[in-house]
Amino acid sequence: MDFNTLIDDALTAASTHINREPRNKLAQLNRAKNLTTTHAITESFSILTEETKNELLMLLDNLAHTNLGFLQIKAVKSKLQSFIVGEYQNHKEHLVKMRIYRDEYNFNDFIQKELNDVLSAIEIKICIINQAAKNRMYKAIWEVSRIVVTAVIGGIMGAYIKSWIAP
Repeated sequence: MDFNTLIDDALTAASTHINREPRNKLAQLNRAKNLTTTHAITESFSILTEETKNELLMLLDNLAHTNLGFLQIKAVKSKLQSFIVGEYQNHKEHLVKMRIYRDEYNFNDFIQKELNDVLSAIEIKICIINQAAKNRMYKAIWEVSRIVVTAVIGGIMGAYIKSWIAP
């Protein structure tokens, strides 16, 4: 399976899991006749933030075990950033359709802080994965250079012994 297709499928599955809890909370608040308050908006976005961080960090943990290359890490980073922004936009649109979110509430600062929280957690994890890839590259370079140095030293010693035995 193509790597990009694999990431897209994983993000689609994560989206399903991410959206479940905020919508369950909205249904619970609806049963309590507390759906039109600002509490419903802040609570649903807070749950969305936690679920997004949990799902995406778990996805990145699984991807970290696959020894991603630098180009793959860059592709995952860009896909995750656009995915996260899209999830927040979709949730806001869902709240607008349900007539819970209104423009006069002006929650843009709160939503941006929640969005930045998720983006920073994902950025930190990607930096860790990127550093692991650099360490693997440095280790491979060290191993190759060690083999080359050993071969050069062996060649010099062989030439010296050959010239010493058969002048």
